[in-house]
Amino acid sequence: MTAITDQDGLHAGIGTFRRTRKRAGGRKVSMEIKRNAEGEVSFDNGLMVKVPKDQSFISVLGVKGNSIIDGGEFKDDHYIWVGENRVKKWFKSAYDEESSGHVRVWPPAYENLEEVEARRWRMVERSRRFIEKYYRPASKAVMEVGQAHAQPTHDYKGKDRWWIFEGRDHGVSFNWVEGVPDPILHHEIGQCYYHAERMLMRNGGFVYRFNVVLSWAIARFLRSSAELEPKDTGRTLRLVLNDRNYWYVSGYRGPMLTWIKMAWPEGRDNLIEVRMGGGFA
Repeated sequence: MTAITDQDGLHAGIGTFRRTRKRAGGRKVSMEIKRNAEGEVSFDNGLMVKVPKDQSFISVLGVKGNSIIDGGEFKDDHYIWVGENRVKKWFKSAYDEESSGHVRVWPPAYENLEEVEARRWRMVERSRRFIEKYYRPASKAVMEVGQAHAQPTHDYKGKDRWWIFEGRDHGVSFNWVEGVPDPILHHEIGQCYYHAERMLMRNGGFVYRFNVVLSWAIARFLRSSAELEPKDTGRTLRLVLNDRNYWYVSGYRGPMLTWIKMAWPEGRDNLIEVRMGGGFA
């Protein structure tokens, strides 16, 4: 048997494996897992599921939210089926090969590449509008008064229930306050900035998610097309989505010849152009 961790388990295929996981307190728990050529995965506790034959079982079962349901089959429609009953969705991890970031996705929701790209830009524009309309004025107000107190309303592990924001040359800084401040400085301004900053972080998280999903969706599209498979290095690919350009150059990532994203083409020799819905040029 082969001992595998969560990371190198992503590459596990057919055979018998032993997966080691850490529980709370650092205690290690070992489980024997068997996978056959039909995608059936059985555990030493008696449970059995079936995953797609072209995917590793850890890459499916290791994603948060993918339940191990005895007798369940993870079908290509991305639903878990038990017999004739469709039980629930199952998810995949979408990876950005450039940044190594990843997020959880339900692939059927991202099959239309043009819509994915449009949704990403709608989120970017929403974040920009929020910054101009709400965050910048809130930040400017703190800068003008110098200091402002706020009470955080989100759950966090800190014991201090008051924060202070201070206007600096480079922007607004933050610190904790022990006990109740006396006097309480510009509470309304501080609270307004606190909520604006929280929303800024939330929007940033959505933008990051769509950045990763778009990168993953484009990579999946490029790999799925035999016509676009790079034959040699140094070729330039221009992908046009909703009249926006995405540039790639063929090169090696490790041992694999693939398309590598770049901000701007260094040259346009051997140019391949793809317009979604317009074919190849």
